[in-house]
Amino acid sequence: MLHKRKGGHTMTTELTPPYLGAKVKMLNTQFEKKLNQRVAEILPGVTGAQVGILQMLFVRPERIFTQKDIEQSFMLSHPTTRGLIKRLIQIDLITTTPLASDQRQVQVMLSEKGQQLMATHITALEQNLQEVDERATKGLTPQEKQQLMQLMDRMIENL
Repeated sequence: MLHKRKGGHTMTTELTPPYLGAKVKMLNTQFEKKLNQRVAEILPGVTGAQVGILQMLFVRPERIFTQKDIEQSFMLSHPTTRGLIKRLIQIDLITTTPLASDQRQVQVMLSEKGQQLMATHITALEQNLQEVDERATKGLTPQEKQQLMQLMDRMIENL
C-alpha cells in the first residue's frame, strides 16, 4: 500500500510486518514528529512529551502530583520520566521537592517561569494538539473517531 505525502514523496507500508503493534508504532512516530514540530514553533527546546507534563500540572493546580503520578498517567518508565523531569528542571519550568507525607516520593510542581509560560501559551498548545488530532483523523466521521478512541482505550487496558 502506498501513501502520497506532501512534496511528492511516497511512503510504503507493504514492507512493514502486518502486525497491529507495527502500525501503532508508525502512527506514534508520526504523532510525535508532528507534535514536536508544532511545539517547537511555540516553545523552542521543549518536546511534546514535556509539554504533556507541563499541561497536566497547569490544568490541575489544586492537585499534588508526584513523579509516580506522571509515570502512571503517561505510562512511562521511571528512567524516562526522570529524564523528562530533569530536563524541565534544567530549563527552570518545574521544581521538585520531597513529598511531605512520604519523603521517598517526589512532588513535581510548575516553577513560576513554567506557570507564566503555560498561562501565555496553553491555548496555542491545546489548539496544536487539536489540529494534529484532526489531521490524523481526517475523513473519519465523529462516530468513527469515538469508536477509535474506545477501541484504543480497550487495547491499552488489555495490555
